[in-house]
Amino acid sequence: MTKSAFIAITGRPNAGKSSLMNLLVGEKVAIVSEKPQTTRTKINGILTKGDTQYVFIDTPGMHRPRTKLSEEMIKSVKNSMEDVDVAILMTDATKRISKTEEELIESFRSRKLNVILLINKVDLLKDKSELLSVIDRLSKLYDFSEIIPISVRNRVNTELILPA
Repeated sequence: MTKSAFIAITGRPNAGKSSLMNLLVGEKVAIVSEKPQTTRTKINGILTKGDTQYVFIDTPGMHRPRTKLSEEMIKSVKNSMEDVDVAILMTDATKRISKTEEELIESFRSRKLNVILLINKVDLLKDKSELLSVIDRLSKLYDFSEIIPISVRNRVNTELILPA
């Protein structure tokens, strides 16, 4: 019997969400760019491992909407989390948590959603001891199922994301 898991990949623009999805699925299904808001609608990627099918939903980056397009992108993120089993919150280790990320965490709380926190770009931290304070600060915001410091670009700890 095949099991399926629907997983929303959420976070701020340029946190590495599309790069993560491409890595997890094993092929390029999402555009990766330095330009914020490259992902404008949700993109699905599917990975079958054993008898489990993972359906990843790459969402547009959470940001303050300034245009009608921005509003639609934010609505797309919120709608994509309606029926997911798990959410991944992708943060950038080099940036402080934003107001929009805090609002996203509030929406997790209201849904009592299982959330895995991925702290991406740890390779860019000049002082690796900063990572402990980043983890400490973020762990106080939500009861995350797991917190994994990663670097998608350099494949650091990415093997820890999915069960073996």
